[in-house]
This record gives sequence, structure tokens and C-alpha cells, in this order.
Amino acid sequence: MRTTALLLACLLARPPACPADDLDDRVIQALKDSTRPASTARADGLFKEKKFVEAAKAYTDYVTRRPDDWNAWYNLACALSKAGRTAAAANALQGAFLAGYSDLEHVKADADLAALRATKGYEMALKAYRANKPINVEMLWVEAEALFRCEMTRPKKYDAAKTYGLVLLLHGHGANADDFIRSVPDWPGDEFVVAALESPYPAGAADGTQGYGWSPQAGGEDAARGSELVVKQVEKAIAKVQAKLSIDAKKIYLVGSSEGAYLTARCVSAFGEKLAGAVFNSGGGNPGGSLEKWKGKRLLISHGVKDSVITWKMQAEFAKSLEAAGVQAESYWYDGEHALTQKMIEGIGKWLRGEAIPEELKAPAPK
Repeated sequence: MRTTALLLACLLARPPACPADDLDDRVIQALKDSTRPASTARADGLFKEKKFVEAAKAYTDYVTRRPDDWNAWYNLACALSKAGRTAAAANALQGAFLAGYSDLEHVKADADLAALRATKGYEMALKAYRANKPINVEMLWVEAEALFRCEMTRPKKYDAAKTYGLVLLLHGHGANADDFIRSVPDWPGDEFVVAALESPYPAGAADGTQGYGWSPQAGGEDAARGSELVVKQVEKAIAKVQAKLSIDAKKIYLVGSSEGAYLTARCVSAFGEKLAGAVFNSGGGNPGGSLEKWKGKRLLISHGVKDSVITWKMQAEFAKSLEAAGVQAESYWYDGEHALTQKMIEGIGKWLRGEAIPEELKAPAPK
């Protein structure tokens, strides 16, 4: 809401309300904000005098200091609407709804908002009302058959008379299949079909974009059942690609990143006999239970040494737990954080093709 207030101030061409670029100016701006009016008396007076632009500026000064005052936001919307500034009025009405204003019938009938109601911005503002309207919601998870999205690329010179390996990508939390498969354009080479399965559960990414996660936001039995179902769906995805293309059953790999790496671990435990190996990038954890299906597989544990989300120590413990159970896995440390890097992509690609990962793509093992 603070951001909205600053935006409105910019729209009204009042320079002091626009964010400054350096710290000194920001401190000065904060001092100016502290001297803004403590009431709407002046703004209310200007509105009664039908000085709507001046009233809007005065209301903006006030909500910059008191962004939680829904009444001031509402009056600001009215002043802007009367002044013909309908785009800014829509933002102000949205601010009123977000601050707690809920009298929608008054909004629909208020003559001061007539100009605003005739615009598309009005409908956008109503979305804030609907999103902020308090209702009692209970979450219920229903088990049902569904179609999962799976993207696939094949070698450029794909020949149905030949067989190819399969690399199935499992993205991280908040990511998606399309971004993952597009980040590894050279992995198919002449040897592999590369596919990327997408989770059905929405999970927003840190940058605000739409992504997906492999676990429902549920607890108890629903969470456990959700975990079982996605493992089965991964197995079905492999079978689907095998039915469509010529896949060598002895060259099927899973590559999981972050949350997808933890899912990869569950998949190896569940149907490891159908896999040639797996890559656990930035995740994997302690799979627990029997690790018999892990033995004899090609396994790579890759991790960025600067990762602060899943630390290198967590990944090192994962490697130790496998070793203690008699499972052999290679460790690949690279210079990076909790994200896909070009060096990491190149290194894993070489490993999948049975090549040694060059030293220039590695980072020293952390200690």
C-alpha cells in the first residue's frame, strides 16, 4: 500500500512523494513524510470547495503517512474521479479496499465515483475488493485422475529405427517444466530424449511469477497421499514417453532440482529398478527406508557451493547417508547459488553422456 501511495503521488506530479535514488535523499524524504498532515481536515475542505486536484494532493499527502486509513483512500478516489483522473482513482479505490473498506453498495451508488465506474480501471479495483472480502474457506483435497503437462525434445536427427536414452526433468518449487527444459537445450545431443514434467500444484515463485510445487499445501493424510501420487505420475510419464518414442529402457535418468531432487529420491526408492540413474541437484535429503533399489545405479549429487537455501552441508550429509547404506554416488560441486548455472548444466550434461566433468566446470569441495 505504501508503494501505491507513492505511485499516486508520482501520477499527481508531486516530486517529494517519489522515491529518491540514494540513502541520504531517502532519509530527507522520510523527514518530509513525518511532517505530512495528521488529519484529512484540509483535504476535506478542499473537496467541499470542489478543488478536486488540490484535494487529491492533500489526501495523497495524508495516506502516504497513514496508508491504513481506508476512509482517506476512498475520499482520494472520489477526488480523483471528480478531477477526471480515473486511472489514479482506480488505484486509490483499490487502496481503500486493501485497507479494509467493504461497502460495495455505496461504491456502486456514489455519484462522486461516476466517472471511475465508466472505466475498465473500476473493474480492476473491484478485484481487490473480492480478494480482500473476508469469507470462511475450508480446504478440501479430492483425489481424482488428472492430466499432467509434460514437455519433450528429441534429438535433431531422431530416427525411429534407433533407440535413445531418456532424461526426465523434475523442476524445483516455484518453477515450471518449460523453464527447465529450455535451460538445457544441448542435453539431448544425439543420445537422449529430454522431457520435463510439470507439477499440478500452483506455487508462486520468489519473483512473483506463477510456478508449481510437488506437494499440496496440505497436512496429515492428504500430504502423504499427495506425495505418493506424484511419484506414480513420474513413473507414468516415463511410460508415456516410452510408448511414444524409441527409448532404451537401460538408459533412463531422472534429473531433479531443489524440490524436484527430493521427489527424485522418492522415485528412486519406489521404482529404481526402471532407472539407469539419477541426478540430485540442490536437494535430495535423507530418503529414509530401504535403499536397495538405489544400489548399482549411476548417481550424481550436484550442488552450488554458495547455495544458502539448501546448504552444501545438507547435501554433504545426503551423500554420507547414501555411503553409509552402501550406495555409491558421485559428488559434483560447482560455483553457484540455489539456481541453474551454465557451468552446472554443462557439467551434468557431460556426466549424463558418460563423460568426465572437466575441472574448469568444478569448484573445490567445501569444508
